[in-house]
Amino acid sequence: MMMYGCCVSRDAFKDLGAGYTLLGYVARQSLISGLSRPTNLLDGQALDSALQNRSLSGDLKSNLLPTLRRFADQIDLFVVDLTDERLGVVRLPDGSYIIRT
Repeated sequence: MMMYGCCVSRDAFKDLGAGYTLLGYVARQSLISGLSRPTNLLDGQALDSALQNRSLSGDLKSNLLPTLRRFADQIDLFVVDLTDERLGVVRLPDGSYIIRT
């Protein structure tokens, strides 16, 4: 199983039972930023929590598709939670996008 979306869906994972293994989780990444080119304008290590830094780093690297490709042959369930899409994106000077969160 792989999850894409906000932490609400990730928190619900434990309620699925023992039959599921979480292979990958891409958090707080808009589809626009997830499908844009990666950027190196920011380093992604400026926030207080490890989750926030992982999320920012993944967003800056646009790691949605690489993560899907990495686990493609093992994924039997792909959960998509579009809650974070409501927050909008920011276009960076190099033409890439990141989510506002």
